[in-house]
Amino acid sequence: MKVAACPVANLGHSRNLGITAAAGDVVAFIDDDALPESPSWLTALVAPFTADVTLGGSGGVVLNGDTAELEFDGGATSEYGLQVLPGGRHPWGTANMIIPLGSNYIELIAVEDVGTWSTVTSWDYARPRITEQKKQYTRLVERAYVRCSPVRLKRVRSTVYAVNNVLVRDEGEVDPRDQAHMVWDRPQPGTPGRNAFESVCGILTRKRTGSASVPAKTAPVKVAPAKTPAKKKPASK
Repeated sequence: MKVAACPVANLGHSRNLGITAAAGDVVAFIDDDALPESPSWLTALVAPFTADVTLGGSGGVVLNGDTAELEFDGGATSEYGLQVLPGGRHPWGTANMIIPLGSNYIELIAVEDVGTWSTVTSWDYARPRITEQKKQYTRLVERAYVRCSPVRLKRVRSTVYAVNNVLVRDEGEVDPRDQAHMVWDRPQPGTPGRNAFESVCGILTRKRTGSASVPAKTAPVKVAPAKTPAKKKPASK
């Protein structure tokens, strides 16, 4: 066992110090005011990395003290640090399902109508892209209505950001009266957008029918399995 002391009371510095001192392939963190609920908590955290070699991180649910109240129960974080939690904040609605797609995510906001879903999609780009106005951006966030079998989209709002979430352009929401006349777009086969929404449609189909089968042409979605919860220790009085 190695013990390293951080010269400053800073969580980020402490974790970086621990990462530097570590010798393994996977680094696990737990807060000083938390206790693992099970002796196998490390085994549960490491298991997803064996199942998916491309996985960058995993985590479990967090309980408040000795109660059944959940403080954390899953979410998605992009490689640029944008985090969205189920039921969490989003300027365009409240999420009820998060579907991670590598460093990106699709967030299911609500069922708009029978067979139509409202989604918010975040795409992070390793290399900056250029707008028509010659401005660079690294993230595209879109809101769209989605239908399945086949996949069809109505993109009704898009926003682009530069590094550190600096807003580059927000086109605003398409007027609802104009949305009714928009054509349902069919993404080109083999594109990341088409693959992503086919994955979403596959998940929605299974949730609706209760079937465990995977529809044809459904791209795999990286969803970490449930982990062993950690319990928060009661605050000392």
